[in-house]
Amino acid sequence: MVNDGAGADAQLFKGDGAGNFGNRQLVTAGSGMGSVVSGDFDGDNKTDVAIGHRLGEQNLVFVALGGTQSVTPSTASTSPANITMGDFNEDGKLDLATSNVSDCTVSVLLGQGDGLFGPTNPNSPSAPRFASGRLPQGIVAGDFNGDGHLDLAGANRGDDTITLLLGSGRGGFISGGTLSTGRGPQRIAAGDLNGDGIADLAVTNVLSGTVRLYLSQQPLPPAPPGRIFVRTREATGDIGAYEIAVAALDDHPGDCAATSSGDDLTTDGKPVKGILELAGDIDHFAFEAVENHTYAVETQLLGLKDSLLTVSSNVTVQSLTNDDQPGSKASRVKLVAAASGKYCVRVSSPDPVGTGAYSVTVTESTGVGTIVIRTNLPEASFTLVSNDTLATRAGSGLQAMFEDLPPGMYTVQFGTISGYTTPASVGPLQLVSGDAVSVQGFYELPADDHPNLASEVEEPRDRLAVGSSVVGRIEV
Repeated sequence: MVNDGAGADAQLFKGDGAGNFGNRQLVTAGSGMGSVVSGDFDGDNKTDVAIGHRLGEQNLVFVALGGTQSVTPSTASTSPANITMGDFNEDGKLDLATSNVSDCTVSVLLGQGDGLFGPTNPNSPSAPRFASGRLPQGIVAGDFNGDGHLDLAGANRGDDTITLLLGSGRGGFISGGTLSTGRGPQRIAAGDLNGDGIADLAVTNVLSGTVRLYLSQQPLPPAPPGRIFVRTREATGDIGAYEIAVAALDDHPGDCAATSSGDDLTTDGKPVKGILELAGDIDHFAFEAVENHTYAVETQLLGLKDSLLTVSSNVTVQSLTNDDQPGSKASRVKLVAAASGKYCVRVSSPDPVGTGAYSVTVTESTGVGTIVIRTNLPEASFTLVSNDTLATRAGSGLQAMFEDLPPGMYTVQFGTISGYTTPASVGPLQLVSGDAVSVQGFYELPADDHPNLASEVEEPRDRLAVGSSVVGRIEV
């Protein structure tokens, strides 16, 4: 099935199963056709086709091609140019999702199993819609957060982002945040690009002439007591992009040079298990760093009082220690690599001799019961409010981390800054056991009024993005 996007006819070329195709047959579907998907929409074991529309307000579904070739319209929204399919409510019937250019939304049309799509209630004239970015283009379905339900990802050409919508398995979706792209993202595809069994994303950026890959960042898996998971990726750059390798070493005291021995185990950015006997000795782990790239190294302790975390290098004189966090159950070090090469992560504990449970991560992820608030202005101020107890915590600057929060609902309120448009309050954010939620506030600066400050505002200027990630816990 082919359409040229301008005419009113889709062109059908029937195959003979040997790689040959016959003369074209025209199927009238209206002008301004968009993308095409195929599947069995009416349960007759014959291939059907759904075509999006760049003009008008119809998403046309072709039922039983090769049979009746009849055309049945289903209402989506304004200009549903791009289309994808999947069983979004898990009833065994294929559903459709469209990206709607004119009103910057995504419509979900639930299949009825007879070739028709959309609400079955006659009092519901249109399909449910969910907010996307500006000028949405390609859209794709896949399980991006590993919960077994189909999610949606759509490229937004107007603001150079990808919108993530997380599926409930009942046909509903909630915002999963956004990803930054190159200039002019157009087409998007999903698939397991690194062989870890989790759907990843690839997007084409037509204005910058690039293809960008996004490898899914998933929760750390559960582990038995005394085991450790090590994961590493750049703290800057594309969200979810694993770009460096990880090594786990046998336990032994010594200096960082031991990390270059033959005892280490390397992976391609996947979690690595290793025994961690906390007998007061130093335990070693290593990862490869690239010069001038930024990394965040974190340890998470369960059932232990404290830890000392040191990141050092045997390729350059560079060492950082978390000695400013005494008594903390979580230790973090931010490293800007002065040179490329292997960096050593040392973990030690003042606890008595015994076996404990550690989670060691080199990533942007935060700890359990944590909300991180990020802004693009050093002078920013904000308040975290508990919807349950009305307790507040204040923060300021580019980033603030609120730890050891009880599960519940929270709202983030942003303060006023002269010359800037304040983001609206964000919430309620639901923090459940094991969650880590990241909130980003972007302040819009009127460039005409403050041209000398325009360079201080990072793109995007006029959006407020909310996302969450789950950090795995190890039970002792």
